[in-house]
Amino acid sequence: MIDLFLPRACPCCGQRLLKYEHCICLWCLHELPLACHHRTADLEMKHRFFGRVHLTAATALLQFQKQGYTQRLLHQLKYRGNQQIGSYLGNWLGEELTDTGYARTQLVVPVPLHKRKLRKRGYNQVSNFAKKLALALDADYREDLLVRKNYTRSSVFKGRIRRVATKNPFAISRKQPILEKVVLLVDDVITTGTTLEHCASLIWTAKPSELRMATMFIA
Repeated sequence: MIDLFLPRACPCCGQRLLKYEHCICLWCLHELPLACHHRTADLEMKHRFFGRVHLTAATALLQFQKQGYTQRLLHQLKYRGNQQIGSYLGNWLGEELTDTGYARTQLVVPVPLHKRKLRKRGYNQVSNFAKKLALALDADYREDLLVRKNYTRSSVFKGRIRRVATKNPFAISRKQPILEKVVLLVDDVITTGTTLEHCASLIWTAKPSELRMATMFIA
């Protein structure tokens, strides 16, 4: 009855989902451009941080493409309140990572939103994704360790020079939970990598044993 009056729709193509389809229809699912650096041993994402911050490993699930399905997914997740997308992608990547070195992860930390933006949006689009990763990897989940100090507009399409020119907009609230832990830092999309670099540099001040990264999309 619920499906009759409130039919589930694919966030990529807008078509009605069939009973056995979850979140994304099978057609669009097979059209999504995979990144999966953990599966191919591709160091593209890790190399973006060369000389900037040390990482044990870094991976993204999907390649971000403007005007494509991935842009629609990100838009639905961030601005249309479709938090199911974060959970779906988290389950997907989590299952991928359980048979890799990421299985050693002890602590999952999402990139935080500023309090003002969190109130406006009502949720952090990274939270469900990060929680599902933590569940799959049997790791602790903490979203209170990093704090965003400055309120800024979306910086997804800002150039690297403009983003690096600003001071670190984040702060670390507690260091003890990070000490000697294998930490996985999680965000929705990586473009220049500046946001993740800021967060990673703060995490390293707490002396983790290893630091890895994972995102839904890589641009």
